[in-house]
Amino acid sequence: MLLSLGGFLLVIGLSVVAHELGHFLAARSVGVKVFEFSLGMGPLLFSTDLMGTRFSIRAIPLGGFVRLAGMEEGAGETFAPGEGFNDRGPVSRIWVLSAGSLTNALVAVLVFSLYLSLHGVYDLSGAVVGAVAKSSPAEGAGLLPGDVILEVEGVRVRDWADLSSSIARMGEKGDLALAVSRRGKVLSVNVRARFNSELGRYVIGISPPLVRYGPLEAFLRSIVYSARAGAEMVRGVVRAFTREGGVDVSGPVGIAVIAGRAMSQGLWAFLSFLAALSLNLGIINLFPLPALDGGRIAFVLLEVMGLKLDSRKENLVHTLGFLLLVLVIAYVTWGDLVRLWRGDGY
Repeated sequence: MLLSLGGFLLVIGLSVVAHELGHFLAARSVGVKVFEFSLGMGPLLFSTDLMGTRFSIRAIPLGGFVRLAGMEEGAGETFAPGEGFNDRGPVSRIWVLSAGSLTNALVAVLVFSLYLSLHGVYDLSGAVVGAVAKSSPAEGAGLLPGDVILEVEGVRVRDWADLSSSIARMGEKGDLALAVSRRGKVLSVNVRARFNSELGRYVIGISPPLVRYGPLEAFLRSIVYSARAGAEMVRGVVRAFTREGGVDVSGPVGIAVIAGRAMSQGLWAFLSFLAALSLNLGIINLFPLPALDGGRIAFVLLEVMGLKLDSRKENLVHTLGFLLLVLVIAYVTWGDLVRLWRGDGY
């Protein structure tokens, strides 16, 4: 429970702070005054003024926010002419509004790059043995790292998916006859599969080879992976709001459970989850919905097309959108709790 709570606060905190840091840096880059950059929400615990901005820490450790000059009417704070958000042109305002999501995407790319270069990913393109577990059936049968498994019970295997499914499907037979290529020679190896209760299938105790990439290739692969993951997420959100449905959506409770599980699996699992959540947060914020950055960008684009809405009406739309967003989060959270109560898991 504490691990899940700690993991939730950490991933949400880091993702939201990165998002708000993007807004902060973009606003400063175009001369918009930033009244406050806050870590956390709620009652103020500590603050200090630096470079004309109030940096604060608040009691509720959930994300953070930035307050930009001129973004909220009637805030009662003064600023010099030209320092307001609405004093900037459309391009500058869109840059400020989108910078949070761009920073989230950058965080995801950098973390994925570290993962690919330092930890590595499994190469599943072939049926090559990367490692043999101690005291496993594979070790007892004499399998070695570098062996290429060609057949299982006379059935050709092309890649790791073929190999895993063949062992899982045929494992209950007992001894499995494998055709193995080693240093140019084809050997016959018999191995008795063992049922793994955690995985729910038969295994022999081997894993695929781990591949690490150089910094540049890791960075480029991370960009491609993030783009594909982002596109898949957009498709998932669209399916969730269309007739297709069938898309699992996790709220705060679900995120906490997954974060706790990732933390228990080690640093790299946690960092991967952090990168995925940061990417998701950035993409969601660009959806053209009221109260989100994408909704505010939509109003800027309407202004460019000559359809500028009165600022008070726009603020009302964003307020109503925020209330609707709270209701959606409450609904999804209820679904999380029901799922936990039923023991459906994540």
